[in-house]
Amino acid sequence: MCFRSNGGGMRVIVDVDGVIADFVGSFLRCYQDYGGEVPEGWVSRHWTAINTDLPNPEIALRVWGHPSLFRDMEAYPGAIEALKEMNDRYDVRIATMLPQPWDVHIPARIAWLGENVPFLLHKQLYFCHDKNILDGDWMIEDNVDNLKAWLNANDARKGALVNRSWNENEWRHALPANRVIYIPGLEWFSLTS
Repeated sequence: MCFRSNGGGMRVIVDVDGVIADFVGSFLRCYQDYGGEVPEGWVSRHWTAINTDLPNPEIALRVWGHPSLFRDMEAYPGAIEALKEMNDRYDVRIATMLPQPWDVHIPARIAWLGENVPFLLHKQLYFCHDKNILDGDWMIEDNVDNLKAWLNANDARKGALVNRSWNENEWRHALPANRVIYIPGLEWFSLTS
């Protein structure tokens, strides 16, 4: 457990897409804006496969440049409230990765965070392509590979994997059971239980 000199106590790093915000839902809305049709009952295997999972990969590739892709994401139910409660108790940092070369979406992401989590300070927001460089005690993440790499960088770290359709079959063999908890959503996270 790392305690910070700023008095914030335990540092918890929280991912945005798939944890706080529904990136896949936003992607699908943008895909439909461009004329793509989403098959009934379609579920994302993984956000990295979304281009090839949808019926029209050409339209899916165009979505990455859609101006509202990151701007108009919807927060998962209970996620903002849970994040606010965590921020009152812990030293929370938001860590978000943007797929290269789409750094052009950073202003939209900053606007989204400003509207949806105004209780966070700018110094609590990290935009990076490698979350392993971030120091913390806990990471809340939906991407198994990101969480695994972050845990492997320091044996004292712990993680919470938010269960989503794209990770439900991956985590069982990929993550150390003694250092990871599995939660259905951010609102279920607690360091006291």
